[in-house]
Amino acid sequence: MGNILKPKIAFVGAGKVSEFHIKAAEANGYVLDSICGKNGSVNAKRLARKYKFNNYCYSVDDIYVENLDAISIIVDPKNLINIYKKFESKKIAILIEKPVAIKTKELKLIDLHRSKTMVAFNRRFYSSVASFKESVSLLNYFQGHVNLSELSWKTSSSTKEKNEMIISNSIHLFDLLIHLFGKPNIVKSRKIIDSNNLFGASFILEFSSKKIITMNINFGVPRNHSIELYSQGEVFELKPIEIFTKTFDMKQTFLSGKSFKSYVPVNSRAWEIDKQDINFKPGFFQMYKTFKDITIGNDVENFPTLSDAKNSLSFAEKINNILRSNYL
Repeated sequence: MGNILKPKIAFVGAGKVSEFHIKAAEANGYVLDSICGKNGSVNAKRLARKYKFNNYCYSVDDIYVENLDAISIIVDPKNLINIYKKFESKKIAILIEKPVAIKTKELKLIDLHRSKTMVAFNRRFYSSVASFKESVSLLNYFQGHVNLSELSWKTSSSTKEKNEMIISNSIHLFDLLIHLFGKPNIVKSRKIIDSNNLFGASFILEFSSKKIITMNINFGVPRNHSIELYSQGEVFELKPIEIFTKTFDMKQTFLSGKSFKSYVPVNSRAWEIDKQDINFKPGFFQMYKTFKDITIGNDVENFPTLSDAKNSLSFAEKINNILRSNYL
């Protein structure tokens, strides 16, 4: 095992997001021990040279686990479980990309209570999300609105693409909702369908009798994900998720001289984006800081677990089942 002050980490996966992981891990004091991609990956070899890894591995089977303290598994969702099982029994910390599995039934193949496994729900670690969660945690009631825009760059995506995106990417937002508010009940849903083509859907989500959110899912719309809550004379926004705004008043203003009167929100200045969310891919520095604590055996509360991944995936499957019904 590596020096406890400088734990050694390996990476399985050399895709476009891997470099964000590598930078955040190195900045948190990990020794970059090994990296591999698909068998003989040219990109893995390039990253090994660029970041001065101790070892480039031709395949995942070439990783020398006994020399490691931690491993990050950053591969295609359909391969996550199979790669994870290779390391599950080892005495190392594991960071695994979301959604962990394509279907919840696949999660029966692994131990959901493994204490040294963390799921890479990096949006939980945004400084904006931390401030939002703290601000809304004591609300007695709220109404809210969530916008989930997928495939925003593509106006003619297939049904298969939409369903896959709900599992592989929307699960980030579903995890955030459960992390922030608890498990929701889907009270009602409506879809917009034309000639068997799904354009979008709306859902009423109930977190308790006094906490209700409407969620719109749309495809091919140029919009970011966002969350808004309205309660007790205040508005709390993650719009987009990286930016937290709290509105506590309205002030009168005039447009075009004094011809048109309008009202604009008055926002609190209590939040500023963490510099690490600027210097690194948002959430990644804090995610690897937490993962390092898990790696070296520090007590860590409320990190994303495999059980959390199951809850988020189960919710994603419910949404997909509704989206599929009556139009396939």
